[in-house]
Amino acid sequence: MRKWFISKWCAVITDTGADVYPNYEGINLEDYPERFRLLDDDKKVYAYGIAMKGIRFQPLDCYRELYGCTEIQYYAQQGECILMVTKGRFICI
Repeated sequence: MRKWFISKWCAVITDTGADVYPNYEGINLEDYPERFRLLDDDKKVYAYGIAMKGIRFQPLDCYRELYGCTEIQYYAQQGECILMVTKGRFICI
């Protein structure tokens, strides 16, 4: 079983210049409660994804060299605030 998936490739990284949504039929989304996004050093979002708990930097490690991603941000809902985890810091957005 894969521990994480890319759920959306953003237009800035695709060959077509349009957002691309991979088809992962049969995935039980309840197994993947974490939501993340991958960014480059200019803060452009390249991809969004889902992950099992505790995956941490594996998606970033995979796409760092291939696409130049330099940052991974995880989201966690806490009351009315969405916490964005970026390199160990929590930012309320």
